[in-house]
Amino acid sequence: MSTGNCHRDSETGEPAKKRFRQTSILDSFSFQRKLSKRAEEAQSRVEEAILSDLANEKEEEMSDNRGEEMSQQMRERAAEAAERRRSAKSPWSTPPHESHDDQPANQAPASHHRHHKSHDSSSSHPSSSRHGRHKLSPSGVVPRASKYVDEEKPSTSRDTLSTSHHGRRDHKHKRRSRSDSSPEYGGPDSPLVIPDSPTVIPESPVLSEPPTDSPASHSNQSDTLVYEDSEPVFSNSDVLSQRDPSQPSWFGTPISALNRTPACSSPLPSLKPDSQHTVLFRPHLRPGDPPRPFPDKYRDVWDDAHVRMPCSDENLYPVQDQDGSKTVKSRWEVVQSALLGNIQNSLDLEEAILTYNSRYANRWDFRGLHSFFTEYLDDDEARGFFKVTLPAMVKLALRLPEIVTQSPPLLKKQMRHSITLSQLQVASLLSNAFFCTFPRRNAYQRNSEYSSFPSINFNDLFKGGKHGVDRRRAEKLKTLVHYFKRVTARMPCGTLTFRRQSFPKMPVWKTCKDPLTRLHVSAEGMIEEDGTGMLQVDFANKVIGGGVLGFGLVQEEIRFLICPEMILSRLFTETLEADECLVIIGAEQYSCYKGYSDTYKWAGDYQDQTTRDTWGRRCTEVVAIDALKYRTYTEQCNPGMVKRELDKAFCGFYRSDVLPSNLSAIATGNWGCGAFGGDSRIKGLIQMMSAAVAKRDLAYFTFGDAQLAEDLYKMHEFAEANSLSVGDLWNVIQSYHRTCAKTSRKPAVELFSYIYQMYSDFQDSTDEEGAGQDWEEGAEGKGHGSQIKGWESDEEGADGTTERKESLDYKAMTP
Repeated sequence: MSTGNCHRDSETGEPAKKRFRQTSILDSFSFQRKLSKRAEEAQSRVEEAILSDLANEKEEEMSDNRGEEMSQQMRERAAEAAERRRSAKSPWSTPPHESHDDQPANQAPASHHRHHKSHDSSSSHPSSSRHGRHKLSPSGVVPRASKYVDEEKPSTSRDTLSTSHHGRRDHKHKRRSRSDSSPEYGGPDSPLVIPDSPTVIPESPVLSEPPTDSPASHSNQSDTLVYEDSEPVFSNSDVLSQRDPSQPSWFGTPISALNRTPACSSPLPSLKPDSQHTVLFRPHLRPGDPPRPFPDKYRDVWDDAHVRMPCSDENLYPVQDQDGSKTVKSRWEVVQSALLGNIQNSLDLEEAILTYNSRYANRWDFRGLHSFFTEYLDDDEARGFFKVTLPAMVKLALRLPEIVTQSPPLLKKQMRHSITLSQLQVASLLSNAFFCTFPRRNAYQRNSEYSSFPSINFNDLFKGGKHGVDRRRAEKLKTLVHYFKRVTARMPCGTLTFRRQSFPKMPVWKTCKDPLTRLHVSAEGMIEEDGTGMLQVDFANKVIGGGVLGFGLVQEEIRFLICPEMILSRLFTETLEADECLVIIGAEQYSCYKGYSDTYKWAGDYQDQTTRDTWGRRCTEVVAIDALKYRTYTEQCNPGMVKRELDKAFCGFYRSDVLPSNLSAIATGNWGCGAFGGDSRIKGLIQMMSAAVAKRDLAYFTFGDAQLAEDLYKMHEFAEANSLSVGDLWNVIQSYHRTCAKTSRKPAVELFSYIYQMYSDFQDSTDEEGAGQDWEEGAEGKGHGSQIKGWESDEEGADGTTERKESLDYKAMTP
C-alpha cells in the first residue's frame, strides 16, 4: 500500500491531498465567478450609461437639419463606448469550456439588465426595443418581434430575434424558451446589437459572440438608424424596397376571364312595383330627365312600418308664441321658415338647425362644423358653399313633398323587400338628413322607436375634436359637400335599388358536394376599381354604414363616402341579423380618395362611367355583410361561429332567381379582419366555400399582402388537386377545432397547415394494402375528411341544436 494513502479523511475516506486539490480548484472557480460578477456589474453600469446617451440623442435627432450629423455622432459615441468596454473586459468572463482564441476581438461583457415588458407589434414594420438595442438583418433593417410572444418569459421578445452559428436569422425557433442555450435556437446566448456599433451585447452573463461573418459583426455598416417607438430613419432610401417586381402580383384565374355585368347578365324584367318591391317613381324612363315620382301628389303615411317623413302633417312641434304661451305647430313649417332665412355662415346654419331641434341645443356639438368652414376650407371655398351650394341644397330639401311623394317602407328584420328610387329622390332625402329634419331619429335609448336603426341626421358629423377641427370628420364633410355640389349643379337622372334579403333555410355545410369555383387572388388592386361589374363586398357593420356619420373611417365608411347615395340605406334599414344582408344596386361614385382611416383624404372629383341597366341603375352591385368580432384566433374555428360566417356570406352571394352562367364574380377581400379580429386566411377560405355553393367565381384582393395572396392560392390549388368539396373542408375545420383549437391562445398549428398535414397523412395511409377500401367504407357520404387521423365519427357542434346554442355567443360578440 502506498504511503500516500495513510492520510485519509475520517468522513469521506478520500486522500487528504486529493481533497485539498479539489477544494483549491473549487475556490479558484469561485474566485473567478466573483471577479466575473464584479466585472459584469461594472460593464452593466457602462452599458446603461451608453444606452442613456442613445436615448438622449433620440430627442435631439428630431430636428431634420441635424439628422445626418447626429447619425455620425451616435456611431462615434458607440465606437468609443465599445473601446472602453473592451479595455475593461474581465479575463474570467469566458467559461472554462470555451477557448479565448476562438472569440472575436469585439466581444463585449454580459449585461444583467433585463426587459420585463414585451411590446406586441406587427411583423410588417421595423421595431425598436425599450433601450434601442437591436439585432440587424443583412439588409440593415431591424426585424420586429413576433406578435405571439410568450409574455410569461421576460426575455422572450429578445429571444425571438435569434442568430444561427452561420450568421443567419433563424425564423423556425422564434418561440423557444430561455432554457434553450444554443444561439441557433434563439436562447439566452443570442446577441443583440446596438445600431451602428461593432459592440455585441450578449443575452446572458455567459459570453457568446457571433462569427465574424454574421450580420451583427457588420452592423457598423448599416443603412438603418432606429429610435425607440419610431419608424426607421434611412440614409439610403433603397433599404425599404417594394415588392420584388419579378414576383407575380396575382395568382389563379385571370381576372379578365371572370364574369362581369352587364356582359354576363340576362335581360331584366320590366320594372313594376309589387308586394315585395316598392318603386317610388313611374317606371317610364326618359333619357336626360329624372323619373317622375309616383304618385303624382304627396300621399302621407305616418306609422311604424314606414319612414316618418319631415313633411308629414302628423309631424308636429311645440312652439312658443309672443305672449309666452305654447302651441303645437307643423314642424315642416318651422323647418321651412328656418332654412329660408339668411344663412351666411356656419353660425347661422347652427341656429337654423336648432330652431326645429331645440331640445338638443345643449347637447349637440357644432364646433367641427364651424372649424371646417373657418379653418379647414379656404375663404373662397367657404363663401362659395354658402352663396351657391347651400341655397341649392335648401331648395332641394324643401321640395321633398313633390320629389318623394310617398313614404318609403322600413326594411325591418326578416323582411325580403326592395326599394327603388331615383337619384333625385335620394339627393332630396340626403339634403334633409344634412339639415337634420327627420323626426324621431335623434333619440336612441333602448325603448325609443328607432333604437335598432342607424342614425340618419348629420348632427354627429358636426362634432369637433379636442382642438376644434376633427380631421376625420372634416375630410368626411369635404367629401359629402362635394357630392351636394355635384348634384345641385347637375342632377343625375338614374335610379338605385336597396334590397334586404334573407334565407330561412341555409345549406347543410357538412353534406355539400360542391367543389371550389375559380379564384383570382391579387395583392394589387381595389374592389371598387378592379371589381367593376362584379358583386362587390362591403365589409359591413350590422348597423349599416357603421360610423360613416361619426368617427369611423375604414372600408365600409369610405365606400359610403365616395358613393354617398349608399348613406340613404341608414334611413330605412334595421340592424342586420345573422342570416340577412343588404344589396345596393346603382350607387354612383362621386369622389376619389387616398389613405385609410386616420390618413383618409378627399382627392378630387370622380366621373363614374359605369354602364346603366334598363332600369336606369349603374351596373354596380354592392352587398353589405357583417362579420363577427373575435377575441382570439381559436374561437373563429368554433363550428357555430364558422356556420354563422358561412351563412352570412352565402346570404350575400346567392341569387335564387339567376342562372349560374349569368352570375357575376364576387370581388372581395379581408372581410372582418381589421378591428373585428378575424384571421384573413380563415375568412378567405370561408368566402371560397360560400361562393362555391352560391355558384360564383371569386376575385380576392389582399390589399398589398403578397404572402396572403400566395397562401390562399395554394390552398385553393390543394383543394382542387385533392378533389375536396365544401363538405370536406367543413369537416376538416371541425376536426381542427376539436384537436388543435381548444387553447385560449393561438395554437402552434394554424388551420392551413393542419389541412395540408391531415390530407398528406391520408395520402400516405392509402399506400397501405386495403387502406383505400377502408376509406371508402368509412366515409359514408361524409366526405374524404371523415377518416383522417384525429377525426371523430360524430359531428358535435354541427347539428342544429348545438349551432343554435352557439348563436347566442356570436350575437353577443357582434359589434
